[in-house]
Amino acid sequence: MRKLFLLFLLLNHLSSTGQNCSILTATNKVCLGNTLSFSVQFNTGLTATSYAWSFGGSNPGTSSQPAPVFQYPARGTYTPTVTIVFSNSTSCTVSGQAIKVVDRPKADFKITTPTPQCYMNNKTCLLDISTKGLDNAPINTRYALFGDGGLNNSDPSTGPIMCYDYVGPGKTNPSYNNPLGGNYSILLEVTDTNGCTTQKLIKDTVTIWAKMQPISFKTVYVEHCNKTPVTFINTSRLPLSQIKNYKWDFGDGSIATNPWTNFVHTYTQTGNFTGKLMVEDINGCRDTFITNAGSNSKIDSTIYLDKTASCSYKNFVLFKSLNSPPSIVYWAIYKIGNPVRIDTSVNITMDSIHFNLCGQYQIRMYVKLSPCFIRTDTIINIYGPTSVIQTLADPIKNSVQCEITDTVYFRAPPKDNSCFYRNSGIYRMWDFDDDFALPCTTDTKNGINVNINCRYSKDSINVKHAYKAGKERCYYPKLILKDTIRGCADTSIAALKLTQPDAGWDSTINPVRRGLFYIGNPCLLNPLRFSLRETLPVCGREKAWFMPDSVCPGASWIPIDSLAEEFDYTYNATCDPAGNITVGLIIKNGNDKNGMPCYDTAWYHWMLRLLPLNSVFTVDRTNTGCGPWAVKLTLNDTIQDSLTKVIINMDNKFVYVKIHGPTDSIIPSQYYTFTKPGIKNFSAAIYNTRGCNRYSTGTLAFGFLTSFNPSVELLCLNDSITFEDNVHYYSNALPYWKDPLREKAGKEQLLWDVGDGSGFSKKGSSFRFKYSKPGNFRVQLVAIDSLGCKDTFSYPRPIKVTSVRAIIKPMLPRYLCSPQILSFKDQSFYIDSSALYNQKPYDSIVYWNWDFGDGKLTSYLKHPYHDYTSNSSFSVKLVVQTLQGCTDSVTIPILIDGPRPSFDIIGDTVGCAPFKLNLKNTTGYPLINWVWYFRDQNNATSSTQKDTNVNFTYTKGGIYKIYLVGEDTLFNPLTGQIKSCYSVFPDSSNINAPKRQVRVIESLHAIILGPDTVCIHTEFILTAKSSKLIPGYVWIFDTLPPINKLWPDSTLKNRFDIGGNYQIKLYPQTSNSICLDTFVKNINVSEVKADFTINDLENPLIKFANLSIDAVRYEWDFGQPRSGSRNFSTLENPTHSYAGDSGTFLVCLKSFNAQDCYDSICKRTLRSDLRLNIPNVFTPNNDDNNDAFDIDIIGYNFYDITIYNRWGDLVYKGDLDGLGNDGNNWNGKNYNNGLECPAGVYFFIFKYKMVNMSSPKIVHGTVTLIRE
Repeated sequence: MRKLFLLFLLLNHLSSTGQNCSILTATNKVCLGNTLSFSVQFNTGLTATSYAWSFGGSNPGTSSQPAPVFQYPARGTYTPTVTIVFSNSTSCTVSGQAIKVVDRPKADFKITTPTPQCYMNNKTCLLDISTKGLDNAPINTRYALFGDGGLNNSDPSTGPIMCYDYVGPGKTNPSYNNPLGGNYSILLEVTDTNGCTTQKLIKDTVTIWAKMQPISFKTVYVEHCNKTPVTFINTSRLPLSQIKNYKWDFGDGSIATNPWTNFVHTYTQTGNFTGKLMVEDINGCRDTFITNAGSNSKIDSTIYLDKTASCSYKNFVLFKSLNSPPSIVYWAIYKIGNPVRIDTSVNITMDSIHFNLCGQYQIRMYVKLSPCFIRTDTIINIYGPTSVIQTLADPIKNSVQCEITDTVYFRAPPKDNSCFYRNSGIYRMWDFDDDFALPCTTDTKNGINVNINCRYSKDSINVKHAYKAGKERCYYPKLILKDTIRGCADTSIAALKLTQPDAGWDSTINPVRRGLFYIGNPCLLNPLRFSLRETLPVCGREKAWFMPDSVCPGASWIPIDSLAEEFDYTYNATCDPAGNITVGLIIKNGNDKNGMPCYDTAWYHWMLRLLPLNSVFTVDRTNTGCGPWAVKLTLNDTIQDSLTKVIINMDNKFVYVKIHGPTDSIIPSQYYTFTKPGIKNFSAAIYNTRGCNRYSTGTLAFGFLTSFNPSVELLCLNDSITFEDNVHYYSNALPYWKDPLREKAGKEQLLWDVGDGSGFSKKGSSFRFKYSKPGNFRVQLVAIDSLGCKDTFSYPRPIKVTSVRAIIKPMLPRYLCSPQILSFKDQSFYIDSSALYNQKPYDSIVYWNWDFGDGKLTSYLKHPYHDYTSNSSFSVKLVVQTLQGCTDSVTIPILIDGPRPSFDIIGDTVGCAPFKLNLKNTTGYPLINWVWYFRDQNNATSSTQKDTNVNFTYTKGGIYKIYLVGEDTLFNPLTGQIKSCYSVFPDSSNINAPKRQVRVIESLHAIILGPDTVCIHTEFILTAKSSKLIPGYVWIFDTLPPINKLWPDSTLKNRFDIGGNYQIKLYPQTSNSICLDTFVKNINVSEVKADFTINDLENPLIKFANLSIDAVRYEWDFGQPRSGSRNFSTLENPTHSYAGDSGTFLVCLKSFNAQDCYDSICKRTLRSDLRLNIPNVFTPNNDDNNDAFDIDIIGYNFYDITIYNRWGDLVYKGDLDGLGNDGNNWNGKNYNNGLECPAGVYFFIFKYKMVNMSSPKIVHGTVTLIRE
């Protein structure tokens, strides 16, 4: 495998000499971007004190190291030079061979297949568009890694397309199923003939969608006839939100695209229907679920006839149904008016019938198909006439005579049974079958041959015929009827028994007339059929009796059906010990010419010989103990004659067959010893010379059943197996051997031999065991009952214990410098004993799971490739599994040697711009160089030769991933050269590698537009303005709670009623930003205080003294508009004359400060009649003169007085000025309605405010209360 860039090309030693010095390099050709190590040789004995290297080129690199490592910056040819100064003050300067730096090939590819693919049938192809380097060296090897361990290393000459199927959908490894799918990175590495290598990696470029969640549905229905509604219930686990489209195929030719679930589809055709649900998810992946959806039974209710009407004579009607199987079709035929019906006995779809009588017939069809059942009727017309010459209820008179003496009378009138045709169109003809009569026809109605005994007659009443005496025999007269309108005709025949009876036989004729004879083989207990066909008369008899066995005591005659030609009789036993039977028969047929009944009796001596057979037997055990079991089988009747064969079967283990000769009659007992317990079956069959046989069976149970079943027959090593025993008596199924109390008492015991060489050392029911090695093991169970009887059961098949060993082919102990593409080979093997038995292996390894220890995706290939992109020690773990579920795992170390830089972020990883980032180098050992990549908008970097901490400030918002590149040199013992290695932390090629990133949040700015100085009590407007659109603002004042304003309201109105300097803060209001820039605005609230006093001592000339504070200009309004321009003044302390006017005037002053803020105040002048007189004495003696403390005041607007005695007690309080002793002024009593206050001095506090005063005035004084 080729290495990536930054490899040392340490190949052949080349040397250049100059004087006694020479430059040594590993090669004179190096790939651009690779480093090359240099060294110098000189004569022994010299000691170098300094080196001065120049590596060639227009801007040559230099070094003072004895053995420097150098990387050429561009392709070209370079000649290295070195000057060495020795300790003896000599020096040498030498140039080496020219170094050719060649360009690398450019690895590149495009994905030609969809990058997201479905779980099933995925295939990813890439187009290799790699190009040669500038030195035109051909690309001779390439490797494409597909992210799951899979590799395509096809030769470049085979074409640019490289394809791969991802493991998971079950192609490369059908037994493995990875339903999660995944994102896979594709790496292409190319190497040219110069040995230069480059890679291209596209991370997470291929997505294999997770296996679609199962789709399914079920149906609920009850099958109906002709139309079956079926409810479809979608049970898919795939949510509807993940579905792009779906389609239902109901299996009856109909398709639907909605709804998704809980709907009804009605089947109208016959059959079982297969439903399909076809789904395409939002990723374009498809799946189909198929199941039996429903069934419907559609029945054809039509009865198909070959004719709907027929003549009665030789009628034959064909009827059928078109309902084919699985329909079940039955038929019933009714004659209308007759409740008796004819049913078909089999399931047939087509049949025919002959109707004996004319009339209307109803054919009924019953059809059953699944739950459906229908009944359909149709009508068949059978037209007459139907000829009926006689019936049982209306027989021909004198039809039975042993000697002809009486005239035979036929039915009078005979019924023509024309059914539908009660008309005169019936043609009738009698044929009396009398060859001795005149061949004429009697037609009484028409006066033809009246009273002549003709052979033929057309009469319908009083029909008779006289047969000739002495011509006794059977006669067969006919009645012929014909419907001359329809053309239907019919003929009926009767048998006239005009002859002597004969119950016996006649051996004088040929063939011999046998009389009574039997049909078949006569055996006891079997029905025997007798026939009367060869007795006389041959056309029937009037009556007959049968005696089965004349020897039996009390034997009697049994009447038999005289109309039947055959009858059955069963002999259960014989009365003659020899089995001989004499049978008797009596036949009666009419009377003779003297009126005497005619009988004939016949005896059939020893007509039968029925030999008794008895196969019943008993079985007895002839020994005791646990077994073997000896038995004896004995027939209940051991002596039987005329036997030909005896067969005794003892459970098919012993079969006794004895062929008996004419003299053999003894059936001996049979013996057998059973060596195994069980339920034994016995039978005995005997056969005699007449072909008769008897058969008897019986059973007998011995011992107990011993067996067991293992939980598995193929077992993984270290897994447990359970042997479930099944032991019970054959005659009793109670599980005694599973009762732990009985086992503890030693009554029943179970001993196990698991085949591992330890013998029967395990005990107990439901035994569980774990084998310690693989192999085939024969397992046996010994069961012991409470009597000490034992039985052994060996399982018929061995327990196969298998094992699997996970092994990874040994790897090199050390690999230099990442990236490294390593090939892993599985050498796992499976162990069983199949080869010892010439059998196929019982199991096989079908599953591999590789964890390469670097956090990248696992691989499920047997022999994967893996791309290590960082240097470290890795633990590679392989888990293997067999088809039967046996598993094993192994872990090996992998060392990718090289620099392993690392760092941590100190402090927060999220902050507001500007954000200062503190980074701690945690590499832990010295490297040649570290380069920090901060990935900000300026792509800032920082290089250091020490593992010191670094700081960096991000000025703009964003997410920044920080990387640290470490560089070091390693000695390669295989080549003896020094190699430079680089490594990046974090590993950007590994999505699971630790991340080092910070989030810098751009601060949200806002400013306040508005005045810097405002006047007190004056409303002003502030406007908020932000750097971008935001939801709102929060205003914060020193003296007010925060004020929230939502967009688009960006202004705020406010006023200050207290002067001073105020700070107003504004910050943006947002829900997703933690970095807010607060704007502070200082506002000076400028204030001025307006005030003045009024001096009216020179009234009507009033003087005004200005008491305003911080004022610089003034505006006066004296409240006297009639004074014209004199009413206003801008002086600071003006005067105004109110001469000519009386009353009070409102004087207003507006004072302005330097910021033109103002304050105003208004005061009234005193009226000219203002008066205040406070007396100091009063005499409350009820003489209506000075009875109350009455203050004389005029021109006030506030009045309040409190009076106290000399001890400070309040005696009066008032807020109204009274008039005399009106109840408002103090009358000398406590609170004016209490006790009289004593004479003396009282103290008062009087508060008042005149109309021209700006504030109340307080007077403290005394008043004397005098009582006379």
